[in-house]
Amino acid sequence: MSPQEAYELLGVEENTKFEQIMSVKNKLVSKAGNDVGRKSQLETAYDTLLMQAMQKRIAGKVAGQSVRFADVPKRRAAGQRELEESQLPASLLELLLAAQHKVGSELT
Repeated sequence: MSPQEAYELLGVEENTKFEQIMSVKNKLVSKAGNDVGRKSQLETAYDTLLMQAMQKRIAGKVAGQSVRFADVPKRRAAGQRELEESQLPASLLELLLAAQHKVGSELT
């Protein structure tokens, strides 16, 4: 599913905040009742947009108009000391790989 199809299925615009997308998805899933096919479509649309957001996050791109993702270090103000490596947040990719490894090891 393309991101454009996902936006259309969820009935949101491209500039919609991700929290709002999740809220809309949850409302639509609850309205779908026992329709497993519809729920699957909605979850796929949400996952498509989530993966798109994660790819932007990993690349350090700006989301929306002015919001940067949390794992992109902020520019430091003049006179502010450098962060030590241990204080920097782990990258999303490292977290995803660790979670994938953990899930894989639990299945075996």
